[in-house]
Amino acid sequence: MRCTNKKFVLLIIGILVVAGSCYAYYSAYYRGDSKSEDQVINWTSKSDDQQFLDWMIRTVEKLMIDGEFILSALKEHDLDGIAMAGKWLYDDCDKALSEIDRYHVSPALEPLKNEFKLYLQDLKQAGYYYNRSARNINPDDIKKGNNYLESALGHFKKVKRYLEEYYQTR
Repeated sequence: MRCTNKKFVLLIIGILVVAGSCYAYYSAYYRGDSKSEDQVINWTSKSDDQQFLDWMIRTVEKLMIDGEFILSALKEHDLDGIAMAGKWLYDDCDKALSEIDRYHVSPALEPLKNEFKLYLQDLKQAGYYYNRSARNINPDDIKKGNNYLESALGHFKKVKRYLEEYYQTR
């Protein structure tokens, strides 16, 4: 069967771009590549904030892989692939949501953590509806998935903004 949904493809690409830029931004700061010596963050120990940020980046990497699988399945018009990748996205978000509250972060990172949790919740729902829509070929589920994906992208943009603000104050 064929699956053509340009809005979905564009949203997935948007999430991958934003997630990639967030990852690149964080990595540059972590390595000290993007700032002068007096602005570089010098991590001397694994603080709670650092542990959370490391976990967040690993989580984003997993979700980017899920998104790449969804994009590949869409390009191939592979409904079984979309269903499988939607399930992976759902499962990875579910796992991340079960782990996020284990991290106790500083007040400076609390807004970022809260927004990332909202991102995960919406992305989990998007995965659920894309999985269901591909299995049942239900246009309403595709629309619901699109809505959750749009919402997730909005939350991720805020995550990126909070991350930039966090590093600007360091």
